[in-house]
Amino acid sequence: PPADPYAPNFRSWLADRFRGDAADLLANRGNGIGLTVGNEETWGWVSNPATKYQIPTAALNAPMSQPAKGPMLALLKKRYGGSIRKLAAAWGTNWTSWAPLEGTNALAFDPNPSAAKKADLSALLSAYAQQYFSTIRTALNDIGYKGLWLGTRESMDLVPDEVLYAQSRFVDAHTINLYNLEDANWARVTRLTKPVFLSEFSFSAVDRGLSTPDKRFECDNQAERGRRIRSYLDKAAGAKNVVGAWFFQYSDEIVTGRPSDDERMNLGLVDITDTPYPEITGTFRAFALTLP
Repeated sequence: PPADPYAPNFRSWLADRFRGDAADLLANRGNGIGLTVGNEETWGWVSNPATKYQIPTAALNAPMSQPAKGPMLALLKKRYGGSIRKLAAAWGTNWTSWAPLEGTNALAFDPNPSAAKKADLSALLSAYAQQYFSTIRTALNDIGYKGLWLGTRESMDLVPDEVLYAQSRFVDAHTINLYNLEDANWARVTRLTKPVFLSEFSFSAVDRGLSTPDKRFECDNQAERGRRIRSYLDKAAGAKNVVGAWFFQYSDEIVTGRPSDDERMNLGLVDITDTPYPEITGTFRAFALTLP
């Protein structure tokens, strides 16, 4: 999950990291259009109500020494005018004081929250996300960064709408890793008001010796792979808010697997000997000729 943005040193810690990581862009090199901050943070599984609001739930379960605990609890008290009885009625608990919430581990990860509880957790998640993204923007300003902030490379399965809409207030564009434009996540992307880069997509074929553990983008052969890439690009190009799509990746993964997780997939424009897949390079060349 993302770092606690209420920590008193979060802003300075970010600024120190940015000074090192963004050194090239700070030097005003002309080949960079902007930067992203982070990659696929687990805000909460959108499809699972029990974990969709894991961050506010975990913050409320933490001891008072956790920086986010005080602000989350204060916002909750404000929503109920300080009345624990009103909150208890809305959440279906028998609490008669704030002591359980002021302590630790009072909440379970609820797979079926009441409408009122869901609205409260949604508001807490929104506040947390706004604190997170506003602090990143402030830290970028602190180091004198003048370029574009291109979001945080979110995975749509791991980022609830509350987070996306909070992010929209502070970024210049969203970066979203999205491999499937045929499900509900695509509709969520097209509703965003800021420009969107589809910052990771790919398809993999199984006819060249490499396995494909994720069936969502498995193709029988390179010809099918090329057709699916073209379909993805055409649909992305037709969306009013999508300004680019970044293919993952230039070369196939190594046959022994990448060091971080042993993933070994046919994902490249070229294989590991730098030999192009003509079905794929041809697809991109033909698509490029359709652009204005």
